[in-house]
Amino acid sequence: MNRRLARGLALAVAAFVLAFSGLYVLIYLARWEWNRAIMSGFIFLAMLTVVSTVTILRRLRELSELWSSQHAEPDETVHAALGSAGRDVASRRFEWLRPDRPSVFVPILLGTGIVLSALAYLIERIAGLVASATTDRRTAALLPLHLPLATPTAPARLPDPSVGLRAPGSTVLGRSDSAERRRARRRSLALLVVIVLAVGAGTETIRRLTQSGTGDIVSPGATTMTIEIRTTGERTPETLMSALWTVCAGRLSSEVRITSMRSDGPTVTITIDHALGETGRRRLVGCLEDLTIERVLAEVTHVHSETTN
Repeated sequence: MNRRLARGLALAVAAFVLAFSGLYVLIYLARWEWNRAIMSGFIFLAMLTVVSTVTILRRLRELSELWSSQHAEPDETVHAALGSAGRDVASRRFEWLRPDRPSVFVPILLGTGIVLSALAYLIERIAGLVASATTDRRTAALLPLHLPLATPTAPARLPDPSVGLRAPGSTVLGRSDSAERRRARRRSLALLVVIVLAVGAGTETIRRLTQSGTGDIVSPGATTMTIEIRTTGERTPETLMSALWTVCAGRLSSEVRITSMRSDGPTVTITIDHALGETGRRRLVGCLEDLTIERVLAEVTHVHSETTN
């Protein structure tokens, strides 16, 4: 019970982190805050990798347990065939050491080759004596009982394709699960359609929020902005505002300059010689509030634009 509760809690946390980080990737892109969007994307990819790995490993463990439960007892015929095949292979080990093959007998003249070959042969023989029975029994337990194994005297017979394979303790496969496969395909197709529609809607929303139209960036007039700047360094707010403006002015398509700047503690008020449109305001505010400069956090608290005819 505790294990199931812990698994459910971990799954809930992973789903929350995935949804939260994926949502903020879109939000930061719409706000033109590229650095934060990249950080949220990294968190999303990391959590997605963790969830995918855990899911795959759990599925592999379930498949292993299923095989073990269905084939716990090996078929003695399969076990005997594996043993005879192993003995046949063991008789041909180190065939290149035979003295009647002069074309490959030259390495034996090297003392190091002789020592290493003898040591490897000894280790292989000991390992074969110890592990052959266990290996054959485990392999026989994993092989399906309905598939006959090829032996030196009896070739393998493939099952009749017109007859469904019957697994131990189950109904005939191939016919009874066809309806279930069709339902699974329909569910997968519906999920794919939903994902495609969601991605298309998100892409269209981001496109509308980030596209630039005539007059959407700047127009004749003036803009007043109030920015609160916090930092862990010793630089003054005016210096930090000048550095931020140098980086973020490139987000605007026209030559825009600061005509005046005054500070009141950490709060800086600037006046720009152009009126910012909706897209221009989003670009500039997003750049100023993004993690543009190390150890500097800016927050735009007021924006007012006045256009002139």
